[in-house]
Amino acid sequence: MGSTHAFTEIPLIDLSLAKDPLTRPVLFEQLRYALISVGFLYISNHGVPEKVINDLVNVLPELFDLPESAKEEIALRNSPHFLGYSSVGSETTGGKADKREQAEFATELLAVESKDAPLYERLRGPNQALSLPQETFFHFLSDQHRLKLVHYPGASNSPSSGTITQGVGPHKDSSGW
Repeated sequence: MGSTHAFTEIPLIDLSLAKDPLTRPVLFEQLRYALISVGFLYISNHGVPEKVINDLVNVLPELFDLPESAKEEIALRNSPHFLGYSSVGSETTGGKADKREQAEFATELLAVESKDAPLYERLRGPNQALSLPQETFFHFLSDQHRLKLVHYPGASNSPSSGTITQGVGPHKDSSGW
């Protein structure tokens, strides 16, 4: 969970800094600050083509604008793999219903996993940002890639009651994401 320190902007982590041994420590320091003090970040120079990002941003409203009956056909509660659609209020954080809907996807895993499969470098940066060896979390890794698409409906601020409805309360993701 991020700390309660105030921040003025969302950290922007430039992954191109990882290419040079001289700038890599700067990347790790920025990553450490973003993960520990803020709790979220933007990433630049990640290698994902701009067209892919734009296509996803443009199609997401269509996904979340589907009728509830269509979204319920892919409901997470029907999945033995903890994947699919979750409606607004179906999850809680800190005892309060979350005001977000989401769809979780993953690549199919092979029926028989090979011990010779390569380990991806997904956790090298965060490990080094915490001053841990690169291989610290390798035994937790799999060849499955996951994606969570989240929609936060507009906030309902009620000046008369003094309450503000937020998408999700402070939390930490410890499920291996």
